[in-house]
Amino acid sequence: MNIDVEKLVKQLGKSYQEILEKGLIPYKTKPYGPIDEDEAEFDMKREGILLVFTNNFEKNLTEITLRLENKGKTDWVFPNPMPFGMEPVMTQLWVRERFGLPMIYAVCSTSSSSIYRCRIYL
Repeated sequence: MNIDVEKLVKQLGKSYQEILEKGLIPYKTKPYGPIDEDEAEFDMKREGILLVFTNNFEKNLTEITLRLENKGKTDWVFPNPMPFGMEPVMTQLWVRERFGLPMIYAVCSTSSSSIYRCRIYL
């Protein structure tokens, strides 16, 4: 089943039950988190999506993680339409051209004497 990630993003802060009633989650399994944890997770592995909810009675959506790569499968491609103009394959250059550099990044190199050196930019 395809999941509309953009619609899910617009549900941030809403309860699991509200999201389920809108048909945005294909499973009826509730998010799970141990009683002593602040977060409850709902992992849709086949869809490449991890949803994180507050671990209370309402289970409000607080975080969405998209798995764009699966280290165990070399031919795996994110199975849902990509949200917000993203593409299934995005190189580091592609991301930086559209979104800019990360707030903190490092440029690393090795010299002829095999010294590994990194410069960290803030």
